[in-house]
Amino acid sequence: MQLDDDAHRSSEVQKNKKIKKNLIRFLEKKEKLIKFPVYFILGSPFQISVWKQLLKIPYGSFSTYSSIAEKVQNLKAVRAVGTAVGKNPIMIYIPCHRVIRKSGNVGGYAWGMSIKHKILHIEKSV
Repeated sequence: MQLDDDAHRSSEVQKNKKIKKNLIRFLEKKEKLIKFPVYFILGSPFQISVWKQLLKIPYGSFSTYSSIAEKVQNLKAVRAVGTAVGKNPIMIYIPCHRVIRKSGNVGGYAWGMSIKHKILHIEKSV
């Protein structure tokens, strides 16, 4: 049994190294896509529908909270969309940084505005 655990742990370490390398390449502007497997993401059906919409926003582009609300077929749920965006568990992979306010204001970011600005700058300059 110990050998199986060690093999599994070694496999996970290798996966994590690949994820880390890809993330570093993204931050160095050498990759446009973060690549890693998502086995499961826990959230309400509404949150998951919002996160799926975030995955459709092209690299270097933006969407608005109201546009996302429209796409999940609930025009009155703009604030709920904002809450779902803010609860995104995988910040760069599910690109919540690409959602801005309808006014054009960048809006908030759960990981801090300096990080949001940095990511947006990276995507804009690649």
